Amino acid sequence: MDAVAHYTRLFAYDAWANQEVLANLRTAPTPPARALKYIAHILAAERLWLERLEQREEKLPVWPEFTVEECLKQAAELAALWKNYLAANSVTPAYTDFIHSVRQGFIK
Repeated sequence: MDAVAHYTRLFAYDAWANQEVLANLRTAPTPPARALKYIAHILAAERLWLERLEQREEKLPVWPEFTVEECLKQAAELAALWKNYLAANSVTPAYTDFIHSVRQGFIK
């Protein structure tokens, strides 16, 4: 399995796990505040790392105060964003371009 396929599979699992947690929080009459705090943090941190990889401005605080509905929205957006990122980018280390350039004689 190549790196992109591996990460795509990991992020699919991540999206599933986030949805499972949120489905359980959604059915609770009053979701536990601590659980909601942590899932909001997980979603914000995952978005933060994606924004850093794409060299974009960070849009969310690391510890946002989301409702369950806001978390559901963020989780859905995040799953699509990571899927698109992985589809558009290879996970090949940048140094391979450098090594290729040296071997081709572009860099001495």
